[in-house]
Amino acid sequence: FWSLFAYFSFRADSLLPASQSAIISRLRMVWALPIGWLIFQETITVSRLLGVLLILSSVFFLNYPINIAKTNRRGTQLAILASISIAISLTIDKL
Repeated sequence: FWSLFAYFSFRADSLLPASQSAIISRLRMVWALPIGWLIFQETITVSRLLGVLLILSSVFFLNYPINIAKTNRRGTQLAILASISIAISLTIDKL
């Protein structure tokens, strides 16, 4: 999964502005919640769920409405895949 992260991340960085890529890469914290719930049976509290919703809404508002013409959809998809793969990699390393 580390190599997938590197590939997706480099491709996304080549297609997106650094400001958008950096914000989307922070989604790894969002993916850690369901992965932790699935693998480690961690509890999902209201505060964690609110934190996830806050991060998701900020990524949406920062990337989509303002810069819709400048946003590269493929780059955004690759950045999301990079954040998922790094979250999985970090979880596997925790095992």
